[in-house]
Amino acid sequence: MKSIEHLFKKIVLGIANFLFNKKLAISDAIDITKVENILIYRPEKIGDLFVSLPLMAALKTAKPQMKIDIIISPTAYPLIAGDRRFHEIFLYKKSLWRDLVTARRIRKNNYDLIIDLVYFDSTTAAISVIYFSKKRAPKIAVGKKKFTRYYDLVYEIFEKRHMIESILQPLKLFGIFPASQDYFVSPHIDSAAKIRAQNFVAEFKLDHGSILMGINISAGERNRVWPIENYRALLNELRQKLPNLRPIVFAAPEDYEKAVTLTKDVPKAVVIPPGLSLLGVSALIPHLGLFISSDTSLIHIARSFHIPVVGLYIPYNENFKRWRPLGQNYGVLVAPNNESIDKISLEAVVEEIRRVMRETQ
Repeated sequence: MKSIEHLFKKIVLGIANFLFNKKLAISDAIDITKVENILIYRPEKIGDLFVSLPLMAALKTAKPQMKIDIIISPTAYPLIAGDRRFHEIFLYKKSLWRDLVTARRIRKNNYDLIIDLVYFDSTTAAISVIYFSKKRAPKIAVGKKKFTRYYDLVYEIFEKRHMIESILQPLKLFGIFPASQDYFVSPHIDSAAKIRAQNFVAEFKLDHGSILMGINISAGERNRVWPIENYRALLNELRQKLPNLRPIVFAAPEDYEKAVTLTKDVPKAVVIPPGLSLLGVSALIPHLGLFISSDTSLIHIARSFHIPVVGLYIPYNENFKRWRPLGQNYGVLVAPNNESIDKISLEAVVEEIRRVMRETQ
């Protein structure tokens, strides 16, 4: 079935390219004062969207009245719900008829510029961007290889630099120097979520010198999950060796009962309140002194608040070099193979926690 689907998309891409695509000559710089609206195409995981926030923030800083619309996946929507940096948020639901209705709405907006931030060759992305452009909007992309012919300008991905640096490259079009921008852009968190987080943290009644440490036990992919037995052993080890750390266990809804059981076995460990949204979870993170997690969006959120991080990664294609904790030259633990992070030892995690604490004091 997959091969049939790919063939169908390839045919549709060819038709869309013939009917709707017009190659535009892109000058070295576009006058941002003449750009009224931009469409960002980014329907991927939460982490992918999060590392794109610095680009949106830079564009809004350069021209506050510019309208920035974005296409994202439903799973990523909670991250930017209520975020005033975006004018309109469209959801790509992978439902043919619903997405076609959404696509027609989007096309009517007559965008001045379209930026595709899907950092690999995606047939769906290429079809969508060609259709939305209406032969008038320059089509900018990051990371395309075989599909460069469908875009007017493509920026390459930096192999050994953080993904945010690659995502910021379209700023060059407007004469904006990417390296001068703020890479640490946090999610928009409403006041109610902030108050709930403050009240939760206040219950700890921390002693002088105590540090709140977040430990995230959840991950979207099985090979990014460290065994629960390892987390139990880690918490007990830290209780003995670093008693000033007060652990808060973070968990997705499907892992919440595991987190509750885990904290029952470890004195002074607590689990985050039940039923928190992604932004509710994010509101807790600025109160931490340290955050430990496998490779998930929460690492990026923690670093956006300048919280020191210890991250556990698999070495696949050295992706950890692009998705590592932003601005840290430490705190990265890489498994010996691509199968799973469960091969990362307890001793290695404890030592890296010590190292991060030394580096950040």
